[in-house]
Amino acid sequence: MSHEHCPCCFNFDAELVAPGSNNDVRVDSKELVVLVLRDIIQFESAAISGCDCCAFIVKALTSSDLLGIENQMGIQLYLRLPIGHGNPEILFGDPERSQMFLQFYTDYAQGETWKRVKPLPDICDDHLSREGLSFVNACFYNCINDHKLCKQDNSTLPTRVLDIGSAGDDKICLVKSEVLKPGKYVALSYCWGRNPSIKALTENLENMKAGIALQELPAAYTDAIALTRELGVRYLWIDALCIIQDSEADWERECTRMADTYANAFLTIAASSSTSVTSHFLRPQLKPPPRAAQDMCAIYSESMRSERGPPILLKVRLMQATGAHWKWKPSHRTDQQPLVEPLTQRGWTLQEKVLSTRLLSISAMEMAWTCKEAIFCECGSRLNHQREFGGTPLSQISRHSEAFNFWHKVIENYSKRNLTQAGDKLPAISAIAAIVQKKIGSDYVAGLWTDNIDLDLLWRRPSASRIQAANSSYIAPSFSWASITGEVDYLCFRNGKWPYEKAATVLEVKAVTGPEAPLGRVTSSKMIINGPLAMGYLESRGPYDWYAVRFGRALLWFSADTGLSTIVNGSEVSVCRRSCEYKGSDVAEELRRLNRKRSSGDTHHLTEPTTGNSAIRCWVLRLGAFPFGDKGHRDHEWLVLGRSATQPELFERVGLGSLKDSQEAEVFELETITTVTIV
Repeated sequence: MSHEHCPCCFNFDAELVAPGSNNDVRVDSKELVVLVLRDIIQFESAAISGCDCCAFIVKALTSSDLLGIENQMGIQLYLRLPIGHGNPEILFGDPERSQMFLQFYTDYAQGETWKRVKPLPDICDDHLSREGLSFVNACFYNCINDHKLCKQDNSTLPTRVLDIGSAGDDKICLVKSEVLKPGKYVALSYCWGRNPSIKALTENLENMKAGIALQELPAAYTDAIALTRELGVRYLWIDALCIIQDSEADWERECTRMADTYANAFLTIAASSSTSVTSHFLRPQLKPPPRAAQDMCAIYSESMRSERGPPILLKVRLMQATGAHWKWKPSHRTDQQPLVEPLTQRGWTLQEKVLSTRLLSISAMEMAWTCKEAIFCECGSRLNHQREFGGTPLSQISRHSEAFNFWHKVIENYSKRNLTQAGDKLPAISAIAAIVQKKIGSDYVAGLWTDNIDLDLLWRRPSASRIQAANSSYIAPSFSWASITGEVDYLCFRNGKWPYEKAATVLEVKAVTGPEAPLGRVTSSKMIINGPLAMGYLESRGPYDWYAVRFGRALLWFSADTGLSTIVNGSEVSVCRRSCEYKGSDVAEELRRLNRKRSSGDTHHLTEPTTGNSAIRCWVLRLGAFPFGDKGHRDHEWLVLGRSATQPELFERVGLGSLKDSQEAEVFELETITTVTIV
C-alpha cells in the first residue's frame, strides 16, 4: 500500500485537494463536497503506481462491467469527496449512467473507518425486520424530539378512517371519525393502477363499516396495514376506501380537505415502487425487480490492510440517483429527465408528497424519509438532498414571490405526470393550491394566480417534447397550462427572478367552478386582455411542431401548445387548436399545400388571404419583455392566438413565442393596442 498522497484520488480525503489547482477539481459549496473529474485510464495508471484506493475503484468498475466494453475510455467519472460528513462516491458523466452512483463504505459490524471511508449499514432486505424498522424509528425519534417545524398540534382525524386493530387481527373496519377521539393516523400514497377491486361505494358502505377481511384486500393495502401496525398506530387513511367514489359531492368535499388530510397524518407511507394497488411494496414480499434494478445495490467488497490494526472490509454499492437523490439536469431532450419510480409518474401523488409533514418513501432501492426539516435515506448518501421545489418547505414560505416561484416549479413537475382521468387535472393539485392561497390571498383561476397573472401566462411546451393527444372533454381555458396534456416549462431560471416589463394588461380573468370545490374542475373560463396586437400568417412548420409566423420580413417561431387546425369564417382562414370536438383541416398539411404553390411560381410570400388560396391567419399579443445581457437587450414574449373553434368571435391561445430586440421592430410597426377575449 502506498503511503504517498495519490494525485488521482487524493486518498479519498477532501483535505488533500488543493481547489483551483487545475480545471479537473471544483468545490460544490451547496452539498459540501469536492468533485474530481477523472476517467478509467487515470485510475488504472494510479493503481499501477501503487494506490490502493484507485485499485479498488478500478475493480469496482470492471467487476460489474458497469462501463461496458465499448467506449468506456470516454466516460467521464466524478469522484465525490465529502467535506466533513459523508462517504466517497463516484458519479457518471454520460446520460446513460447519470441516474447511478457508486458509494464506498466499510463493514458496519466492524465499525472501523478506512482512510476517509466510514462504516454504513447494508440496505435491509426485510422492511418489517428489526433492522428495517430501526431506520424508521430513528427518523421518528429525531423528527419528534428535534424538529420544531414538524410539531403537529392538530390531531383531528379525516372524515373516515380505517380501524386496522393490531397484529393478528384478520379484518379492518371503516369508521366515521366523529365517533372517535382525536388521535394519530397514517396515510397511504400509492398508484391505483387499474380500477381497484375494492373501494368505498354508496352501496357497500355499511358492509365496510361492519368489517373487511384482510384476505379481500389487495397487496399494497395489506403492506400498509402491516407497517402501520408495527409503528403502533391504529388508524389508516386510504383514499379509495375512505372517500365514497361514486358520490361526486363526497369526492369534491374530501378533495378540498386533502391538504389537511396529509398535513395532519402522523406519517405518509409512499409506496414508490408499486405500479398498482395489486403490487407489494414491502420486502421480502416485493417481487424481484427487473435485471437492471437487481444490479443496483450489488456489492463488491475486498479486505484492505489497515495502518492501525486488522484488515478492514471495504465495500462499494451501486445506487440509483432516484427518490431522495434525484436531481433535474439541463438537457435539450426531455426524455433524459425521467421520473423513474412509478409513484413519481402519477399526478395525484405529487400533492401527497408536498403536503405531508412526514413522508416515508419505500422504493425498490431503499427507504427514504422526508420531513419539513430533514431528509434521510438508508444508504446514508447526501447526494442531491435538496428541496425539489426550492430550499423552503411550502409550510414555511412567507413571501409572495417565493410562493409564485414554488408554484411554477410544482407545475413543471406535475405536468410531466399521468392521470387516469383527464378531468382530474386541476383537482389533483387543488390541495397545494389551497395552501398557497392561504398564504398569498390571491384569487385562483384554472391553475393561474390573478396576483401573478402576467408571469403565470408565460408557460410553454418544451422545445423537444411531443404534442400529446387532445383531451376528450373541456379541462381548462386555452391560456392555462392545464389545457394541454404533457410537460410545460415556466423557464424558472428567469421567470419570477429577472425584472419583467409588461406590455399587456389583464382586465378580467374568471372561471366557473363547482360550489364544493372552487379550486377544482372548471366548466368555462375567459380572460379579457388589452395590449399590442398584430396579425400575421403561418408560413412553415419545423421539427417538434414548431411554427413560423411571418410579419413582413420578420419571423416569429413558436412551439405549438397542441395540434393545430384551420377554421374558416367567411373569407378568413385562421389557425385554431385541434380538439376532439373540432378537427378541421390539419395546419401542417395546409402549409405543405401552400408552400407547393409558392414553389410552383406563385408569390413568394402569401401576405393576403384570397378565396381558394387562403394564407392561414394568426395574431400575436405582446405580453412583455425580460432584459438579458449587460447591453440593455430584451427578450419579448408574444402570445400566439387563433380563432376559437367553438366561439369564432373570440380568440384562443395556440402557443408562446419569443423575439430579441434586434428582430422585433418589424412586428412593432404592425401592432395596434387592442382588447381581446381569450377562452
